[in-house]
Amino acid sequence: MRNTSVYALKPGFQSLLRPVATSWARAGNTANQLTALGLLMAVLAGGFVVVAADNPRWLLAVPVLLILRMACNALD
Repeated sequence: MRNTSVYALKPGFQSLLRPVATSWARAGNTANQLTALGLLMAVLAGGFVVVAADNPRWLLAVPVLLILRMACNALD
């Protein structure tokens, strides 16, 4: 059985994001802005986990935010 990890998926994920990276750069945005956006996504995901103590439906937003955070990280 072959041992795989999330890191094996990174090149393919980055290839999918290449058009987004091009658009981001053409709009005049910077890598630091992507880093800040990724940080915001992580903070929001953590906030939704805290809020989910009262309403578990908020947990549905967490995977979306974490995928967006991962995309920001890959683009940076």
